[in-house]
Formats: sequence, C-alpha cells, structure tokens
Amino acid sequence: SLTERGEIYLEHSRQILDDVSHAEALVSSAGKAYSGVLKISAPVNFGLHFLPSLIRKFQELYPDIVFDLILSDEPVDFAASGRDLAIT
Repeated sequence: SLTERGEIYLEHSRQILDDVSHAEALVSSAGKAYSGVLKISAPVNFGLHFLPSLIRKFQELYPDIVFDLILSDEPVDFAASGRDLAIT
C-alpha cells in the first residue's frame, strides 16, 4: 500500500496525465490539416537538384503548406532571417 505521500503523488500524477490527454484531444480535434508558410534557405546546388522532388512529396502529404524558399550560397543568419529551416 502507498504511504500518505505516495497517495498524494499518485493523485497529482493522475491529474497531470489527464490534463495532458485533454490537451492532446483538444489539439487533435482542432484539425489534422497542417497549413502555413515553411521558410527554408539552402545552397543553390542543393536547392536546384534535391528540393523540387522533396517539396513535391511533402506537398502531397501537406497540400496547405506554402514554401518560402531562398537559395543562396552565402551564409544565412538563421536567427535574423526568420527561417524555419536552413540547410547548409
């Protein structure tokens, strides 16, 4: 049997798990469709040769995602550029 402290811990742990389950249910019920802008920067050669097929496959799964793509061989300041993904 649990001690008094163990009972308190168990009760609070169950509440936390219930809260997490509730939060997950709320988020998943909000819709499974992903949408928005995905900002990517990549080197020119990589962008021209590999990204078109990757983007096509990605958009088959997530058609509501729009790509903001910058191809440049210059270093990108990831934080200042507001990019979500930088391929170097």
